[in-house]
Amino acid sequence: MSPERKAKWHQPSLVRRMVVAVVLAFALVAMVLITKDYTDFRHLRDEQAALQNAAAQMADLLATSTDATTASQLMQTLERQTNRSRQDSLGAPPLLFELRRQDGSLIYASEGAPPLGEATGKPVLQLIQGHPYHVARADRGSWQIGLAEPEPSDGTIISYLGRELAPSLLLAFPFILLPVWLAVRQGIKPVQQLAHHLTGRAPDDLSPLGVDLKYAELRPVIDAFNALLQRLHDTVQRERAFVHDAAHELRTPMAVISAQAHVLARAVEDTDRQQAEAAMDAALARASHLSQQLLALAALDEARPPKPKAVDVAALSQSLLAQAVPAAQERGQELSLDGPDSLVLELEQAAFQSALQNLLDNALRYGARGGRVAVSLCLDGNELLLCVADDGPGIPTAEQAHIFERFVRGSDQTQPGTGLGLAIVRQAARRLGGHVNLGPGLDGRGAGFYVRIPAATPDFDGRPERNALWCL
Repeated sequence: MSPERKAKWHQPSLVRRMVVAVVLAFALVAMVLITKDYTDFRHLRDEQAALQNAAAQMADLLATSTDATTASQLMQTLERQTNRSRQDSLGAPPLLFELRRQDGSLIYASEGAPPLGEATGKPVLQLIQGHPYHVARADRGSWQIGLAEPEPSDGTIISYLGRELAPSLLLAFPFILLPVWLAVRQGIKPVQQLAHHLTGRAPDDLSPLGVDLKYAELRPVIDAFNALLQRLHDTVQRERAFVHDAAHELRTPMAVISAQAHVLARAVEDTDRQQAEAAMDAALARASHLSQQLLALAALDEARPPKPKAVDVAALSQSLLAQAVPAAQERGQELSLDGPDSLVLELEQAAFQSALQNLLDNALRYGARGGRVAVSLCLDGNELLLCVADDGPGIPTAEQAHIFERFVRGSDQTQPGTGLGLAIVRQAARRLGGHVNLGPGLDGRGAGFYVRIPAATPDFDGRPERNALWCL
């Protein structure tokens, strides 16, 4: 056998699996039927009704005869025919026959057979030449008839029952296997057609399959596949739009850097040189900020988040606010944190840090100069609630539905930005298993962003969370 054919033979096959299943089913049916027949046979053997009836019928045949010679010849004929029939059909050992007069004198006995005992009215078990025999007797007219049948072994009974059952099973096997085989072959044809259809599609074709599998069991496969293709199509479209927008956003600072580099190379006056350097530094800072946010989005878009670890979110929030103090002081803003001294939860630190950093940057950048930025952190039931609110100009109602989309910025913004901050916050919240919503700001002004995250607390030997502030 060639390696290709051998490999194909060892490959799992539905048809081969079906054939094996049918064979095993037939074997199981055969075992059940043989067990039932064996039980019934044993029950009949215990009653020995057949042996007693045979003895009675022989006695009826001899009842009309009074001649010992005639009765003996008739008994020999019955023995020969009966044992030949048993041997041909059952392969069983011969019966032992005995004929006596009513006075007990022996007229005929099978060759080598010992006396079969006296009549008892029902079959009895007797050891003959060391083997168990069932003995039945019947009296009619002038004669007493004795029949002895050897007790068959379990193997003999099962072998006989199997031989009797095998022809019926073998006859039924192809009539059952053929329809099942045809049904399986016809059933997998739509799958083969689907595979052929998928093979013929272009690599970038993410449109619905447009294949109608007539079997109800296969339709969910097509629906799930079309749903997967739609998600892939949406993902590819988002990535294309993302790349296009990123290239567009980077083009502006790159153009400024290129232009200011030419100005700086040709500048004669110190004032011109300083202006060119300042413009170049601003463009580099914008490009660097955009690159960092693009990297942050790429990290949050990874398919497999790292395993959550125990993080003191209160201490982490305090550290991030401390880093934001210089930016708040530059704009004269008041920055506050309302939360516990310590709040240890199991979550992805990088995602939480990214969400809070971008919310702080967004509030400080677009909030009112001399205004307030308030951060609160607490447990609300089984969720961690992080809120960052300001008292700035807020977000127009018409633009609120799109603020979490990538590269979307307010129409009246004068502050430099990339439009990725809130998109990063939304992705980070999803990464943490939560969500972010836009809500009211401070004192009825500005905007507030509320991030809810499932709160998984680590095990501190059964002790409750320490220093946790619960939302009221």
